[in-house]
Amino acid sequence: MFPSNYNQEVDFVVKGYEPQSAYTEAIFDFDELQYFCPSPAVVKSDDKNNVIFSRERIDVKGFQIDINLIKCNVKFIVAAKGKWGGAHSNMEAVTEIQVVFPETSDIDFLKKIFLINIEKSRKNRRLKLRHGMQL
Repeated sequence: MFPSNYNQEVDFVVKGYEPQSAYTEAIFDFDELQYFCPSPAVVKSDDKNNVIFSRERIDVKGFQIDINLIKCNVKFIVAAKGKWGGAHSNMEAVTEIQVVFPETSDIDFLKKIFLINIEKSRKNRRLKLRHGMQL
């Protein structure tokens, strides 16, 4: 049992992870990516000073890496994300790293992907996994 004022620093969070599921893709999203691969290409302004966010995602750079002798495709992606409506809208330009790999449920492999991509970042790290059956 932990005291009420106990704070634990979380190394990473896997959004939507389900035990015994197979995955084919990991998407990394953390603030430091904006410094290495900025995303201004998805935000424009017109001649009336309106700000326009593109719904189209842009693949900036792609390459292959081997993780535990498994070939993985890696892409840097810039996109706009948010919610919009009549009363309130919130949009932001984001940069993500997408890693595509053969279908697996091996949690150690998924951890290895995480450690390769984000060893030094400790703030606002998110990893989303996509189920193999959904692709």
